[in-house]
Amino acid sequence: MERKVNNKMIYLIVLVISILSVNIIPRLFPDSYRIIVFGIWFIAFLISKSRQIKILNHKNQKEKMIYALLIVIAYYIIYFALGIMIGFSINPYPTDIISIIKNVVLVMGARCLQEFLRARLVNRKNKKLDYVIIIIIFAMLDLNIRSMVSSANNVTDFIEYFSGTILTAIARSSLLTYFARVGGVNLSLIFSIPYYIIEFISPILPKLDWFVLCAKDLLLCLTLYLFINNVQVTRTLRISKRDSKSSNPAHSIPIVIILVLFVSFMVGLFEYKPIAVMSYSMYPEFSRGDVLIVKEIDQGKPGAIKVGDIIQYQLGSQFIVHRVVEIKIDYLGNFKFITKGDNNKSNDAKPVEISQIHGVAKFIVPYVGYPSVWFSQFLLNKQPVVHTE
Repeated sequence: MERKVNNKMIYLIVLVISILSVNIIPRLFPDSYRIIVFGIWFIAFLISKSRQIKILNHKNQKEKMIYALLIVIAYYIIYFALGIMIGFSINPYPTDIISIIKNVVLVMGARCLQEFLRARLVNRKNKKLDYVIIIIIFAMLDLNIRSMVSSANNVTDFIEYFSGTILTAIARSSLLTYFARVGGVNLSLIFSIPYYIIEFISPILPKLDWFVLCAKDLLLCLTLYLFINNVQVTRTLRISKRDSKSSNPAHSIPIVIILVLFVSFMVGLFEYKPIAVMSYSMYPEFSRGDVLIVKEIDQGKPGAIKVGDIIQYQLGSQFIVHRVVEIKIDYLGNFKFITKGDNNKSNDAKPVEISQIHGVAKFIVPYVGYPSVWFSQFLLNKQPVVHTE
């Protein structure tokens, strides 16, 4: 009973420190919060170190650390390769030498102290519920309660925040807690230091949307877990050959590759991308709930678009998929595309310019877009458009 009480008190203290570090102190002390946060975690570390906690002897730690480091390096090669294809943006953090030193020493120093503290908590004689609590507590270090509450006012914002922030924070915390259990603090640090430090030292970062950022982090956590768990099972626990074959991460590589390709396809990294049809304006050619496979166009070759092609173009914040019924060329040689929905009684109000066009529909996959349709209708309250006059 005493151990349980002590655990509850320690968990409560660490949770309060996590919430203070992310949600309270930066608002109260915007200029010096990094120093204060570092000091708080340093004090928590000293207090935890004074307690008699048996540190486990982790086997095959060096091999696990090599795997983790190589996978993180490969992750960043892919990360910046995506930036070459999609584009880069300026790092929001200041990258002058003084700011880099300050962030590395204080922010990364606090991260290291947090991992030392996590390892000490994990190395206690814990039950499964204790690990769940530890995961949640340290996940709070990546969650801003104010942003979470504000996102709840809009379904789209909440889904984006949940998927892009909450889900990835839980995945990272789960991975680091597992690392602390099977490899100790060194394994946790060999992942967390290079993972977090890049955002402070790189002047540019790939310009990726929340979906890609979420997918890449989840895939990274999954890949790291598969490889480290394989070392833990086959080298440390020394299970039978039959069981070790079933845990071999090589068996999961095809699944990871398929997931990577699927995510890349969904976000439009390839020449073709899918879009769900939200209206009946092109019925009977295709209807609400179908999915179109759209091929990107070269905007420098407007002549490649012909009358009869079905194009996807952007009008303000809306994306419309209609058929080209007429093409006009002005005296300057600029192309104007007159479009119309097959189920509409008249042409679209404004001609479409080549800069508005995203692609040409090539294939139709019936019905598989209904999850997106239901999501838009029931959660975002977007009703179908039957036809326009």
